Amino acid sequence: AYVMYTSGSTGKPKGVVVSHGEIAMHCQAVIERFGMRADDCELHFYSINFDAATERLLVPLLSGAQVVLRAQGQWDAEEICALIRAHGINILGFTPSYGSQLAQWLATRQQTLPVRMCITGGEALTGEHLQRIRAVFQPELFFNAYGPTETVVMPLASLAPHVLEEGAASVPIGSIIGARVAYILDADLALVPQGATGELYVGGAGLAQGYHERPGMTAERFVADPFAADGGRLYRTGDV
Repeated sequence: AYVMYTSGSTGKPKGVVVSHGEIAMHCQAVIERFGMRADDCELHFYSINFDAATERLLVPLLSGAQVVLRAQGQWDAEEICALIRAHGINILGFTPSYGSQLAQWLATRQQTLPVRMCITGGEALTGEHLQRIRAVFQPELFFNAYGPTETVVMPLASLAPHVLEEGAASVPIGSIIGARVAYILDADLALVPQGATGELYVGGAGLAQGYHERPGMTAERFVADPFAADGGRLYRTGDV
């Protein structure tokens, strides 16, 4: 289906190979999880070199919904808000920081811009960003998504709360989407006790094939799933 280049933590670009079956499974699972509708209209916000751009183009179209493309380099808050109003856009997907900035721009003008759904991803959703986005866009549904490119856009998502739990730094990343699994494991690939620190591993049907022409790196990051009987794989996210 595509090869998406990402530098990750290494700083060196590597091509992540994703098949048609993997992105198709993911998109269908997102449609069901998010409750996409044919009368939706989504602003396509992400740069094409970010894998979320693929999902947020295909998911609305596969649902019979509309997609409105912003112009290249169109980041100005006034222009974006005018675009949302002109097209009756009711789904917004953006990074928490940009969504918060857009909400702040509207708030300083004592304006709200209610939508049906907000979707954030790409970085942690802090309590400050959560409250600011909720206050201005007033979404009926607010999803916070997580996922490295190697796990095909976002293998996990949560319905964002109205306020963070006391002591929490950010909104949880939630539960798996589609035919996937997720584990918190130690260095020996054993499950850690609840509350203990470990590394997040993601597996199941929604994994990339590996890195383009980099078999050594593929073998290092995509490992055998010790809990699967069918030769399944897990991706080491590096996130603890």
